[in-house]
Amino acid sequence: MVYTESALRFLIDTVGADRVVFGTDWPYDMALDWPVSWILAMESLTQAEKEAILWRNLERLLGI
Repeated sequence: MVYTESALRFLIDTVGADRVVFGTDWPYDMALDWPVSWILAMESLTQAEKEAILWRNLERLLGI
């Protein structure tokens, strides 16, 4: 669980974007109206990394 772009960048650089999946604390307040927009707005992530984190890794894990 990370709350800053630099922490997410460190995680990706350490374990690889293919081992990171997006999740939330819903229904609890995360102080973000739409957490997906937070990921999409990150300038330090490539489009491929964003897609991997937001859905591609989960598709692969679930085999769908």
